Amino acid sequence: AFEVADKVKHFFRSYSINRHKCTTLTPSYHAESYSPDDNRFDLRPFLYPQWKWQFRKVDELAARITEARRVSKGPGGQLSPRSTAREPVWLQDELLDAQRQVQRLQEQLTAMKKQEMLRSLSARSEETDKEKLRSSQSGVEKDSKE
Repeated sequence: AFEVADKVKHFFRSYSINRHKCTTLTPSYHAESYSPDDNRFDLRPFLYPQWKWQFRKVDELAARITEARRVSKGPGGQLSPRSTAREPVWLQDELLDAQRQVQRLQEQLTAMKKQEMLRSLSARSEETDKEKLRSSQSGVEKDSKE
């Protein structure tokens, strides 16, 4: 990670040192009103800052990646399959956390559905018990009237 960070910092440092040289070229003669070689319409800046803040962020990111790789090493010092993927390790961890949260929510939803089904079944059984009680009472009343 630090090798890539050094290469990125070297590129931007060299680019900012040499960018102003492109503006000293004179526009060449053009018979057309527009040409891709005409540098008069190049709106890129030609003076750049020292990149201190950007380089500090690159170094922080490289340290974060190195630390995440160190932590994710499995037994024997081998990188785990999870850390050899293209996504950064902390992004994979966030994805795993989100998947776990979705799974928990699905389990809660399933439990709520089961509770609702049990409530409806118990309500139905109470209704059928009441109907049986009414029918047995009405049968007793019919027998007593006769």
